[in-house]
Formats: sequence, structure tokens, C-alpha cells
Amino acid sequence: MIVDGKPLLGLRHPEFGHLLIRRHPDDHAFAGVCPVHGDCAEGLSSGPAIKARWGVSLSELAPDHPGHAMVAWYLGQIAVALQAIVEPGRIVFGGGVMNTPGLLVLVNAAAAELGGGYFRGQAEEVIVAPGLGDRAGLLGALALAMESAGV
Repeated sequence: MIVDGKPLLGLRHPEFGHLLIRRHPDDHAFAGVCPVHGDCAEGLSSGPAIKARWGVSLSELAPDHPGHAMVAWYLGQIAVALQAIVEPGRIVFGGGVMNTPGLLVLVNAAAAELGGGYFRGQAEEVIVAPGLGDRAGLLGALALAMESAGV
């Protein structure tokens, strides 16, 4: 989480993936892969969780496979939780799972539905892909290092 251009730090770094979320109505049998929580958001919707559940990545599943909507529903819950807690101007979803074609649209739709119209703005204005694509993590870390070094 970035506040006033700086990462928000507490006792440790924030881990939104470990939010405890509601299970999708069609997801009863999968235990999850998180070694700590089992079925937290990461345990249910991360790349390793998807591979453990269906044997392939989300991108390798047929576009009409129900896994797409299920993963979007889990990610939509993360977005709604963040909106409820801090009402951020942007929520950036990146990483390998988000490279799945059409997933961001599904996440926005899930967040809009789960939010019930309560939050400011349209979901697609708030929930976005990283502007730097797959280079966001590396270049963001470089930018933070340069800033802390005064460069």
C-alpha cells in the first residue's frame, strides 16, 4: 500500500493475499494451498492454488471454464475489503494470474457486484493493471531504492 508516495509499513509489510475471505458458493472441496491459513485469498486464488486445483494455470483453462469467474470473485473480495478499509484511489492487480486474458474485466465485475454500489467510482476506474506490466515489481523496487538513496 502506497500512501503519499511512500509504502505503508507496520510491524511487517502488508499481505493482502492473506485476507480471510468467503468461499465461492461452488468451491467446497479445495482446501487451499496457503501453509498458514489454507483457504485465505492466496490459498484459494494464487497461481499455485489454481495449478493445485485444476492442474494448469488459469490462462490454460478454456475461456468459459468456471475457474475464471471463481478466481475473479476471490480477487473481487480483496478489492472490496480494501475499499471498505481505506477507499484507495487505485487498486493495482498484477502478477502471473492477472496475465490471464479477460480476468481484470471479471475482477471489476465481481468487485462491483460484491460492493453493491456502496463505494465511490466505478470499479474499472479503481481496479487496474500495473501501468508497467510485468516490469512493475522490478521497476517499482528500483524506484523505491533510488528514492531512499536520494537519487
